[in-house]
Amino acid sequence: MKVFKTLSLLLIPLVFVMGFLVLRQIYVGVDILERSSPAPVGKYDVVKLNLNEGRLEMFWEDGVDGDPRFSSLRSMIDEYDGRITFATNGGMFDIDGDPIGLYIEDGVELKSINQNSGYGNFHLEPNGVFYISEDGAAVTTTRKFLDISEEVKYATQSGPMLVFDGKINEQFTEGSENLHIRSGVCAVTQDELVFIISNERVNFFEFASEFLNRGCTDALYLDGFVSKMYAPDIGRIESGGAFGVVIGFIKSL
Repeated sequence: MKVFKTLSLLLIPLVFVMGFLVLRQIYVGVDILERSSPAPVGKYDVVKLNLNEGRLEMFWEDGVDGDPRFSSLRSMIDEYDGRITFATNGGMFDIDGDPIGLYIEDGVELKSINQNSGYGNFHLEPNGVFYISEDGAAVTTTRKFLDISEEVKYATQSGPMLVFDGKINEQFTEGSENLHIRSGVCAVTQDELVFIISNERVNFFEFASEFLNRGCTDALYLDGFVSKMYAPDIGRIESGGAFGVVIGFIKSL
């Protein structure tokens, strides 16, 4: 009996910790059910957003004194009276903090689409665009984006595509030792978005699989080891790091 009581006392804090980690994956975002995932608990933080509950915007050089850094999030939170409930870096940037691909903010194209060949993740084919249009949110390849006709309000180009047309990018190798912290985005529907950031280093194939397991037919890689996320609902309040574009979710009143 004493042994049983001792084991029970030891299990209570363990159950609490496991429950907390599960919450970090499940109870995030706005009223979207968690799909099954084979990943170990706590390996990823998953934020799910419903555009019917607020609006998603992209910011660049919108902080204190025009400083294009994620640390300017505090001024964004103050400006929107604390209604920003989620934010993350919105794609790759150069040494000056400028987006290296397409960037559209509030309907204005500030950076043109990048179709150049080159080295690095951005140029790993195919790359793609995450955008918000009059029809809702979407992720698509850069080539397909060139053919869309709807009016685009926000857009950021990054690469590579993790998943497209319902399949993992064929450039990825299962079991690859190319391991990094990674972040990405997909639009499950035009209203439902999924953002994922890894809490440990993973390869592209494993990371893409996590999106595929959540019903994503098209998912875009945002960035690697520099990735940060502001998600106070799960106790994740990261405001450090230097970024170009910031994606923020503004909750409706």
